[in-house]
Amino acid sequence: MVAAVQSRSRQEAMALVMVLWIVAALSIAVTGIVWLARSEIRQASAMQDSAQGVATGRAAMVEVLQQLLAMKSVRIDRPERRVVHFEDVEFEVLVLPLNGWVDLNRAPLALLAALLEHGAHLNSEAARRLAGDIVARRSMALPQGTPALFDAVEDLMQLPGIDYEAYARLAPLVTVDSGGNGQVNAYAAPPAVLLALTHGNQAAANGFFAVREHGPGDLSGFDTALVTSGGSSALRIIARPVLASASPYTVVCDVVLLGQSTKAAPWNFLQCSYGTTATW
Repeated sequence: MVAAVQSRSRQEAMALVMVLWIVAALSIAVTGIVWLARSEIRQASAMQDSAQGVATGRAAMVEVLQQLLAMKSVRIDRPERRVVHFEDVEFEVLVLPLNGWVDLNRAPLALLAALLEHGAHLNSEAARRLAGDIVARRSMALPQGTPALFDAVEDLMQLPGIDYEAYARLAPLVTVDSGGNGQVNAYAAPPAVLLALTHGNQAAANGFFAVREHGPGDLSGFDTALVTSGGSSALRIIARPVLASASPYTVVCDVVLLGQSTKAAPWNFLQCSYGTTATW
């Protein structure tokens, strides 16, 4: 009798342990489901915020483009800063001629070599060799007879001498759509491009960068064969909210102004990106 009672007690204890394990497992599963649901809600909210931020940023750009065209400005030769309001958000919009960046399809060999040396930090021999590879790549003829130009900055990674580290340094400094003659507008160029235009003269590059938004800068330390004062109808536009609390997203778009002669929109958005920071 005692043995039967003990056996039943052990069975009840084992059953209780199993119930506790099941409850614990269910609790863990429910906790995981709740965490996953909350994570998905946060992701959906972030996607909604980013989509709204990008849309309002592009709308602010369109307003500035309309202002430029109303002033008959189809070619821009100097950076322009404007403040516009859209849906109760105040945006600072910076318009830059895209020939401030080095054009992979048009830049001369000397400029490419200087950029690779001072922008990608390659030694001078490797920079000259890779600059030659870029020129050779864009000069190749496709089967239909047209040049094999770079379609996107990412095409740089097709070259054997460009690893991802070098590409990451070069990508913010180059374009394939400047619409210019291959020379660089120093008034719109990023600091690393200015360093290439001075062949590594840091003092000349820094001195010019510090004053160029306020008036004519000193270009005496620049390679005049690589620099132009001409403008471009291809633009890089950066829109960011004045108050970060309104939207944390900065929108960057490359745009070509077409003028009022077209029956469609008088501009063409080439590409856009967005993030929480943008520098110039």
